[in-house]
Amino acid sequence: MNRNQEANNVVWAVKSPPLISSKDNIWPEEDWFRDWEVKAFGSESSNPNQKLGLYFEKTLHNWIEQEPKLTLLARNLVVRSSARTLGEFDLIVRNENFIEHWEIAVKFFLGIGDRKNIGHWIGPNPRDTLERKLDSLENRQIRLGNNPVAKRILEQKNIEIDSRRIIFKGRLFHPYKMFKMSRFEHPKDINLSHEKGWWLLWEELDSHKELKNSSFKLLEKREWLAQLKNIDTEEMISFDKLKDRCASIFTSHVAIIDGEKNELSRGFIVSKDWETQASSICPEIAADAAYDKDPG
Repeated sequence: MNRNQEANNVVWAVKSPPLISSKDNIWPEEDWFRDWEVKAFGSESSNPNQKLGLYFEKTLHNWIEQEPKLTLLARNLVVRSSARTLGEFDLIVRNENFIEHWEIAVKFFLGIGDRKNIGHWIGPNPRDTLERKLDSLENRQIRLGNNPVAKRILEQKNIEIDSRRIIFKGRLFHPYKMFKMSRFEHPKDINLSHEKGWWLLWEELDSHKELKNSSFKLLEKREWLAQLKNIDTEEMISFDKLKDRCASIFTSHVAIIDGEKNELSRGFIVSKDWETQASSICPEIAADAAYDKDPG
C-alpha cells in the first residue's frame, strides 16, 4: 500500500461517518467528526500482517499526536484483578480542558434477511456480529471506568475521567440487488449516512451482466478503510480472474474500479459456507434470506 493510501486512511479514520447515530452523549454526532481539521500524512507500513483493528488504533494514535487540541494520556491501559483481566481502556485523551475515555472500533458487517433486525448483520467472520459488538461497547467496554479496580488504577495515575466516547467506524454491506436499487434498510440506531457497500454469493456473479465488463481489485486489509484512488493498472483484474481467485475463498473483499482507475464501489464476494454459517447465527435469518436472492 502506498503512502497516499496511508494518508487517506488517517483522514478516513477521523472524518468518515460513524456507524451509529447519536443515542446519548457517549456516541459523538457526525458533526463532531467533521469538525476536526485532519492533516493527511502517512508512511509506508512496516507490518502488512497487522490486524485491522490494531492498524485502525495506530492510525488514530497518529492523528491524536498531530492534533494540538488532543493529548494522549494512556492507550490500551489494562485493568487486572489478581490474575484476571477485567478489561482495558482503549484510549484516555485530554481534549482541551477535559479528560475523556475513548473506546474505538472499526467493523464491517453484511446484512442478510431482515436488515432492520440488528441480529441480521454478520461479519466476514460470522462469529462477529453487529449486535454482539454493540452490546460489548455499550454494556462492558465503555463502562470499565465504573469498576472499583479501574478507579483505583486511574487514581494512581492522577486521571479523572470527565466524559466517555465510543468511536465506531466501518461499513455496512447490503445485498447486491438492494445496493443497486439504493434500498439501504438498517436497524434504527444506524447512522443514515453510514458508508455502504454490497455483498454477493460467488455462485451469483454470472447473473449480473454489468459486472462482466468491469475491472476489479482485491483488497488487502489496510485497503478496507479509505476509498481507493489512482490504482495501478497491474493491481486491476478482469471479471474472469476475479471469479477464479474468489472461487475457493470464504470471503473476498473487492472494489469495482471505474475507467479513471478509481474505486466505484466495494463489496464482499462470499461462499456458500459463509452464508450457511451466517444463517445459523439466528433461526430467523435462514427463513428470511430468500428475500435477498436476485434471479438476475
